[in-house]
Amino acid sequence: MKLAEVLKLLEEDLITRIDRGDYDGVARLLEDREDHLHAAVLWETTWDFERACQAYLAAGALIDGLRCALSTSNTALADEVIQAFASASAPERSAAEALLRRRKRSGLLASLLSRPGGDPSAHSDALADAGDLLGAATALADRGRYDEALQRLRPIDEEQSPLPHIELAASLHWRLGDAERAATLSQHALRRGASGSLNRQVLAPALVALGHGLAADIVQRRAPAQNEAASGDAAPRRGRYLVQGVSPHPFAGRALLAIDTIEHREVEIHDLLSESGHATHGSPEAADVVRDFIEAALAAAELRHPALRPILWGDVNAGLLILERGSKTTLRSLIRPPGLLQDQLRVKAMMLFMLRGLAAAHDRGLVHGALFPSLIVFDPAERPLLSPFGLHRLSAIVATRTGSLDELLSLTAPEVRAGRAPTPASDIFSLGRILAALALGQISEEVSGLPPQLRELVSSMTSEAPEDRPSARRAMAQLSAARDASASVTTARLTSSVLGPREQTSEVADPSPPPSLAHALATAHDSWRDEELEMLCSESHGFMQPILDRQARQFLVARWPHGCAVVDIGERSGEAASRPLFEAIERLPPTLAAALRGRMSHASVVRTPAGDWMLSLDDLLGRGPEDSGGAAKA
Repeated sequence: MKLAEVLKLLEEDLITRIDRGDYDGVARLLEDREDHLHAAVLWETTWDFERACQAYLAAGALIDGLRCALSTSNTALADEVIQAFASASAPERSAAEALLRRRKRSGLLASLLSRPGGDPSAHSDALADAGDLLGAATALADRGRYDEALQRLRPIDEEQSPLPHIELAASLHWRLGDAERAATLSQHALRRGASGSLNRQVLAPALVALGHGLAADIVQRRAPAQNEAASGDAAPRRGRYLVQGVSPHPFAGRALLAIDTIEHREVEIHDLLSESGHATHGSPEAADVVRDFIEAALAAAELRHPALRPILWGDVNAGLLILERGSKTTLRSLIRPPGLLQDQLRVKAMMLFMLRGLAAAHDRGLVHGALFPSLIVFDPAERPLLSPFGLHRLSAIVATRTGSLDELLSLTAPEVRAGRAPTPASDIFSLGRILAALALGQISEEVSGLPPQLRELVSSMTSEAPEDRPSARRAMAQLSAARDASASVTTARLTSSVLGPREQTSEVADPSPPPSLAHALATAHDSWRDEELEMLCSESHGFMQPILDRQARQFLVARWPHGCAVVDIGERSGEAASRPLFEAIERLPPTLAAALRGRMSHASVVRTPAGDWMLSLDDLLGRGPEDSGGAAKA
């Protein structure tokens, strides 16, 4: 249901309130009337997807509720919606499966398919797509489909495969009657620290079946001693990296999330040839492909440009690449309707940042070859980081995951699709398509909806002829000119230019912010120390106004959406309601917390349309301790 359809059904006074921007008030009124469906449409119109989801669920519109849940980062809400499908009709479950597949939410799809009546093969496929091969195999094994489960785990390497994989494979081989392979895998697993129960359940019966009764008896007698040793004081031996889970963004093979126990930082371990299962696995050709990619990635990483994702270590012989852990979200998450045309400065700032990194690499003769939004993560300051260079080289390996199908078709330059090797011009083509996709909210070849300056730039970057495309530095100059033209008044203060004088009221609404104030450009006060500014950029919390870009002491911060209000925390009601915000500040590093507290004023706290309380960095960055105005400190 669209907003226009809702308006036809509402009373005249409610339509008038909506025209004035009072979406929240009308939505609450409709919920009080138990008109949850129409309230949900209004919540969704203001991008309050969590409330919209709850309202759709109350109205029984499960698919719409799921769609809104997928637009939030609230995993508990998404799980709640999946649980609601337990009593859904078959057509609703099919529609939910289709939606989750389109959104590539394999984990949630697996959860949906795990419900009673779900297809075990589809459940296993979804878990495999989410990177959980062990779960995929277990889902089949639990249904008695042992051979299919074993296929999920292959190839099994006794020394390199994860220990749980070897344990499950040993059990599956025993159930399939292959006693010799079951015994071999069990012995390897036990040497690597597997549970002693594997002795009794697999190894001992397998040895008996092979005619080694005495050995089986010894194994049975040793099992309790092993269990006691496992519960003793001696700490188990482990390697440098403590694996925590599976990354959803592998380049090829699989990627693990881990902790570097020596340097105490979070990392991603990309095992490029694991789980390949294709004809080239273990072949010299596959090794050469991986070696070429890792060498290209390391060459680009040596530039140490802030727009290039850092690489900590690469082993061309083992096919391993270790990177600092990236953000949970990717640039692809920003490509959704209605697009970011109202947020052009943010789009241009991100694009300039990536172009700078690309220009530095092109100057050294390096080509990326596979610029896809699904592989571009963010740094702590919410700036996009280009994925490792040379990813296109992995296309020779079947089962690589270097971009979804729509990205491959739309973002790859025509000459590359025709079989030619990638060049700097093909990188520019891909980045031009990404620029249009961010602005318009979808990946396509259509550019008519772009403003004239952006349309001209994107058209030149995506020209059919490579020689007609600008270089990265030329594109930077054109984009900078377009940014300067649209940012002439962004230095105005939100609190003084948009929200009006503070003295008039304790809470001032923002009915219609001028489009020219889409962002705030803040210059840090002289009293801010470099150490404090670095800490501010490294902290990424939901209660802070996002920092989009930084140049020395100048910060480009995200705009405040329509309906935000500055709250006077000196008032009794404001002080009480904003207390959780001050408690969150206290959990920051002491130096940063003190810097923020010392600059707080009555203009430093903003309430969003969704009811969240946030720190206004465009206000705080411009203040010194002497400018705090004696604001209340909770």
